[in-house]
Amino acid sequence: MIKTLHAISRATTLALVLAAAVACAGAPTALAEPPRTPPGMGTGFRRPMFLEHLFRPELVMRYQTELGLTQEQKESITAAIKRAQERLVPLQWDVEAKAQAVEKLVDRDKVDVDQALAAASEVIALEGKIKQEHLRLLLEIKNALTTEQQQKLAELRPDRRGDGRGPRPLDRPGSGR
Repeated sequence: MIKTLHAISRATTLALVLAAAVACAGAPTALAEPPRTPPGMGTGFRRPMFLEHLFRPELVMRYQTELGLTQEQKESITAAIKRAQERLVPLQWDVEAKAQAVEKLVDRDKVDVDQALAAASEVIALEGKIKQEHLRLLLEIKNALTTEQQQKLAELRPDRRGDGRGPRPLDRPGSGR
C-alpha cells in the first residue's frame, strides 16, 4: 500500500514537471524550436546544436526498458526532475507576474519605451534562468546514463522533422556530430 502511494506520488510529480516543461516549451526559447523566419527576413535563430547531445526526460522514460535503466538511475533522474521542479515553479510564477506588468505598460496608446524595456528586461532575465534550469536538468539526465545508453537513446530518438522517417543522421552515434 505504501509502495503504491509512493509510486503514485512519483508519477504525479513527474507528470507535473513534464506539464510545466511542455508549457515552457510553448514559449519561444533557445531550447525550443524557434519560429520560421519569412523569406528575405534574415536567417533567424536556430536551435543550439549542443542540444543534439542531450535527452529530454520523457524520451528517457519512454525507452527505459530498451535502455535497461537501473533502479538507481531511475531514482537519480527522478530526483533531478524534482529538484528542477522546485527551482522552476517559483521562476514561472515570477515570469507571469512580470509579464503582466509589461503587458500593462505596452497596452497604452503611448508607451514609455524606457520603462517598457526595463520591465521587459526583467522578464527576459527570468526566462534565461528558466532555460538554464532546463539545461541543468538535461545535463543531469545525461550524466545519469552510461555511454552505451546514450548511444542507444540517440538511435531510438524520434526524428525532429515530424515525418516519421526515423532518426536524423546527426542523431546517430558515430555520425561525427
